[in-house]
Amino acid sequence: MLKLFLPSLNANLSGSRRFRPGRPRPLRFGWRLFLTVLVLLMSAPFTRHTVHARNAQSEPAQEEDRLPPPENSDTGRLRISDTGNIVLDLNNAYELTLRASENDLIRAEDIRILEAQYRQTVSGFLPTIGIFGEQNWQDRSDPGKAAERERYVLEQVNPTLARILPDPGRETQSLNPFVGGVSLSWPIFSGFRSYKESDALEFDRRSARLARSRFRELLYQDVAEVFYQVQLYDRTLKILGDQEQALRQRIAELAARVRIGRSRQGELLAARSDLQNNLVEAERIRGLRGTSLELLAFLVKQPADRLELRASDSLPPSRELEAYLSATEERKDILAAISDLRAARERIAVEEGRHYPEVSLEGEAYFYKRPDDGRDWRVTLRIELPIFEGGESSAYVREARAERRQSELTLDRLRRSADYEVRNAYREFVSAAAQVLLLEESVRLARANYAVQVRDYRLGIVTNLEVLTALAGIQTAERSLLNARIQTLLADIRLHIAAGKMPGMRTESDVSNRRTGHPEFEAHTIRPVAGQIAFQREAV
Repeated sequence: MLKLFLPSLNANLSGSRRFRPGRPRPLRFGWRLFLTVLVLLMSAPFTRHTVHARNAQSEPAQEEDRLPPPENSDTGRLRISDTGNIVLDLNNAYELTLRASENDLIRAEDIRILEAQYRQTVSGFLPTIGIFGEQNWQDRSDPGKAAERERYVLEQVNPTLARILPDPGRETQSLNPFVGGVSLSWPIFSGFRSYKESDALEFDRRSARLARSRFRELLYQDVAEVFYQVQLYDRTLKILGDQEQALRQRIAELAARVRIGRSRQGELLAARSDLQNNLVEAERIRGLRGTSLELLAFLVKQPADRLELRASDSLPPSRELEAYLSATEERKDILAAISDLRAARERIAVEEGRHYPEVSLEGEAYFYKRPDDGRDWRVTLRIELPIFEGGESSAYVREARAERRQSELTLDRLRRSADYEVRNAYREFVSAAAQVLLLEESVRLARANYAVQVRDYRLGIVTNLEVLTALAGIQTAERSLLNARIQTLLADIRLHIAAGKMPGMRTESDVSNRRTGHPEFEAHTIRPVAGQIAFQREAV
């Protein structure tokens, strides 16, 4: 490196400082030294910045840039039925909701903001280089003040400026000096505050990504609840339709019996009253279905009158509680809280850096000066050590430690709540699945009871009231079974989400997790399950 400026050094020492016009001016020793120091000082932070950039490029594709592929469709196009309706299953509904969610897009912009802030912090410990030019204008000098100004300059022991002062005996216009060159400004050391702040922002960025992933999981659960709510109302209307058909058949039979005197008029009126109550209940369910369908249409950003929902009737298999309890540490909100805690720890070091000295370097290299005083460069090394600031730095450190303690408590609370949510969702799933088994038998018995009551009524053994009661029992049992099936499907989804897994994800006992370099960030493999979302989710 010294060979770069040794020829210029010899020329400066052996020759004159002023060169003849029209000849190229060799680069002086100061210029060579200035550029050499600049390259050396920039190497350390630039190397660190390059390492961060390579790490960012080596990370796998982030989840927020990947959307689940639509099931049974090509290139994300909607499936259209023969009647022109939009056919949606739960996967398609979730995909459309994700694409139309402004909250998800807002979180994506938050991540970009944190990435920009990280790059701003990284640029804080890199040198700042610029080209500057400075031209001054002054009014005419006062002859009475010229001698005083000359004495002041001479007192400052600056003979060069003293030579260019105007003659104190006559009025003249002062010179308009011009300076142009390259400037350098670099904070060499500030208690590692910039380094620690960049690390803290990196953890903030990861936390934001994980929080967005958790938002998407909860969004899946919300879409599933609305989707299955519409399904519940649709199937309830079918049950009420079957009930209406049975009541109309019953009314026709009673009317015939009343005409021949084998049944009373009151029995016919009771059946018609039950039919009216059935019609009223059906209208109420249609209103609730319309409200839920409008909400689903708002989520998927499609017209409600064109939506046609299709869902799988297959119930999920039984689960093991331990497998889900062991998976709660992989929940995205817990991983985000871990990142927040690490960011809080880094910010303690940031605030502790206020107690350390600050070292900065400033330099200028001049291309042109008028009038020329023979100086080619200037370098200023500034060291500042805080002695007393009224306790401000200590207060910042205490604040950072309190925020770290808040992050620790938040993480503990999330872990306890995750354990509670998994246990509660597991109990709901087991209870709903058990109810399905029992209610299937109840529906079979209710239908058998109705057939027996109709037979006995025709034989004159039982009354019409008992027949209508048996018919109402079928509706009650079928609606209870339908509600239990829907609750089982939702409980399975809630159990997955509570454990931090999308439905269809293998548990920790099914597949070994591969590490991605950070202990808290792990990749999982999704296996396709009928009626459930199936896509590969990369590590964040």
